[in-house]
Amino acid sequence: MYQMNYPLSLIEVLKSTMLDHMTDLIDRFNKELTHQLKSQGKMLVLSDIFQSMKHDVFDEDIRYAIRSTQKMDRFHETYQKTYGFGLGDYGLYSMSEIMHPIYHQWFIWPFEEHLSMTVKAVLYENKG
Repeated sequence: MYQMNYPLSLIEVLKSTMLDHMTDLIDRFNKELTHQLKSQGKMLVLSDIFQSMKHDVFDEDIRYAIRSTQKMDRFHETYQKTYGFGLGDYGLYSMSEIMHPIYHQWFIWPFEEHLSMTVKAVLYENKG
């Protein structure tokens, strides 16, 4: 694999700058998506919320909580209070500012052999 050997300070500045602009990018993307809908349109949004190594403690906690939407919602809420919002969380928050969420469900996506993604699927309708 080719290594570019950029200074870590430059990489950190680039990463920070890109993250600073992600919320604006997500907001614009969500608005553009909703402009494509009919006035009574609905949209299903899937957002990755957690990444976990299969069979570690965090993964096992998710697998227990995901059996119930209410338990998983509480687990997610506790996680957010401790660690804050991720980009997946922000994407759903942003869409909820534009559209009305009418249903949601959690599921585990087996991303790689030893890695899982916990995904939240939200069905939205126009607020109209």
